[in-house]
Parts: sequence; structure tokens; C-alpha cells
Amino acid sequence: MGVRLNEVSDQKDALPLRKRLRRTAGGIFAELRLIRLGGERGKLCAETVASVVLAVFLADIFNLKERWWVALSAYVLIRANPRVVFQRCLERLAGTVIGAIGGALLAALVFQHAWLTIAVLALVSGLGIYCMLGSPYAYSWILGTVTALMVLSDSVSVAFQTNLAINRILDVTVGVIATATISAVSFCVGRLPRSDSLSVSASSPEARGPQETLAPPILGQSRSTRIWQATQGTIAIAVVGVVNHFHALPNFAQSMVSVIAVLLVPLSVLVGGQVTEAVYMRMLNRLLGCLCAASLAAPLLPLIGGTPLLCLVVLGAGVWLAAHVQAGSAEVSYIGTQFGVGFIMIFVQDHAWSTDASAALQRLMGIVVALFVLAATMAAFSAVSRKMSLHDRRAV
Repeated sequence: MGVRLNEVSDQKDALPLRKRLRRTAGGIFAELRLIRLGGERGKLCAETVASVVLAVFLADIFNLKERWWVALSAYVLIRANPRVVFQRCLERLAGTVIGAIGGALLAALVFQHAWLTIAVLALVSGLGIYCMLGSPYAYSWILGTVTALMVLSDSVSVAFQTNLAINRILDVTVGVIATATISAVSFCVGRLPRSDSLSVSASSPEARGPQETLAPPILGQSRSTRIWQATQGTIAIAVVGVVNHFHALPNFAQSMVSVIAVLLVPLSVLVGGQVTEAVYMRMLNRLLGCLCAASLAAPLLPLIGGTPLLCLVVLGAGVWLAAHVQAGSAEVSYIGTQFGVGFIMIFVQDHAWSTDASAALQRLMGIVVALFVLAATMAAFSAVSRKMSLHDRRAV
């Protein structure tokens, strides 16, 4: 009953789409009016840009194939508090290593068995979602889950699954090194004596940066909600897998990653019973952020893609803007995150700078497909929940 009552409550409190969009647009414009190059927020944006640029530079030095994943790893790790940065670096690295090894082992077991692979992908997704919700190690769980899914899904097209796992670990390691380096340098510079008093308290919103991980352990009464979320994720991944089996999706791996990402909600929401509304908002914000990035970056790429230095400058500008919105209010922070994800996907190509955005647009299309599948799955679950609640009330 706990889950079904939460679902009904979500439906009552849900905002119409028009009001959601209006509130979101207002929040974005409010953040854009606060743009400043200086201050703690400007410093955080500069650190984010420096981390992404250094990650791309290192990816080129080590000749890593998926440069965009290296850059994304650096982009999502930066926070104003160095201690939080290093904790997130360790969690991302640990989750990636465990997920890559687990994905490779599973790939060896189900190799060339398409339907068994889909079933395993769905089960891994459900287990990962259940474990990450409310866990103090949620970031490790989500990275372990998505890495396992990516290695397992890509294994059907390669002869050696071990290489996939190693490449994933190398990509994230380089991104972590870039982030840790920039954060350490910034921390050391910040410790130098200064004559001004512009520092911001560590408890202020600007000093904290975006808050997306979950701190305390989950409470027992929300276990049923975790099961509900995990079941929806399992079904959505299974549907995406079946669709991909009969008609190859633009980017199957990104579709699965999107399902996992939007189902990760804060602990306060999980316990408070507004899960469905929160997930729908995350879906909307992920969609809006990626579409805005594509509409802005895709037309620019053919014009400047042949000039690496110009690409870096525009990439830096886009990442700076994304980091500024990401560090803002909770209502639009996730849009900033997804805008940065989409911008990096388009400008940072697999092998080198290029004017061809087709691969990046395929990844973004994979995200869109996944969100529609998840929305349909959640709508079906909500319909079932309402019928069950109605039946229970009539029985009483």
C-alpha cells in the first residue's frame, strides 16, 4: 500500500506541463542574469572548464578512443569543496572498475545469446537502481551499474570483452586525474595569502555546487518505493533492449544510461512520497538540457570543427555556461548538468576534432528514445497503481 499511496499522491501534486516549463524557463533566465566571471561561482565554472580541457588533452596524449567519455568524467566530478571532489573521484573510479569487471564477466557468460543478454541487462539495472537509491555510496552504485551495462551491451560487437572493460577504466581514470589535478591546484592557489575578503563560506550554496548524491542510508519504510523504482527501471531497460534487438537504436548504451540516471532521486524525495513527480522533472530537464545543447552546438560544429583551438574555445564557453546553471538553484541545476553533457558529446568526438556531429546526435537520440520508453513504462505503472488503490478502497 505504501508505494501505491505515494503514486496517487504524486498524481495529485503533479504540475501541468505548461506550468513546469514556465517555472523552468523562469529559473534558467534568473540564473543567466546572475552570470559573473568572478566570485566563487565563477571560480567553480573556471575549474570545470579547466578539468574538461585537460581531460581532452590527456585523452589525446594517451590516444583514447572515446574522448567524450573522458571529458564527461571530468565535467561531472568538479565541486567547490576539494574533499567532495576527491571523494567523488574515488567513488567514480571504484564504481567503474567494479562495473567494468562485472560487465566483462557477464558478457563472457551470455556471449552470442541475445535474449539472455537482454534479461541480464534488465536484472543488472534493477539491482543497481535498488542499491543506489538512498545509499551513502549512490555515486559508486550508479557508475558501477552504467559501466556494467555499457560493457555488456557493447560486447556483442567485439571479440574480446576484456578490452572494453580496460578501455572504460582508462577513460574514467584519465578524467579523474584531470579533475583531481585541477582541484588540487585550485586548492593550493586558494591557500595562498590574499588581501581581499571575497571568500564564501563553505556552507553557502555557491560554495557547495550542485548536490546530486545521497548522503544518509535509506530508511526502512521506503524500501517498497525502492522496489517500485527498480521494477520500473527493469521493465524499461527490457523494453529498450527488445526494441534494439528488432530495430537497432541510435545508441543503445546511452539509452540505458539515461533510464538509470533519471531514476536516481534525492533521499528527501524518496522518503517524502513525491518520487514520480521528481522523476518526470528529471526526465524533462534531461530532455531540455540535451536538446538545448544540440540546437546550439550542432550548427556551430561544421563551421569550426576543422580548427581544434577554436573548438576548445567554444567547448570551454559551453561548459562554463553549463557549470554556471548547474551550480544554481535546485530547480534548474539538472538542466545545466545535461546541457553540459550534450555540449561535450557534440564537440568532443571519438577520435579527434571533426565537423561530423552524427555520432554525437545519435547518442542524444538514444537519450530521447529512452526517456519516452521510461515515461510510457511509468504511465503504465501509475495506471496499475490507481486501479489497485481503487480496488483496495472498494474492498474496505
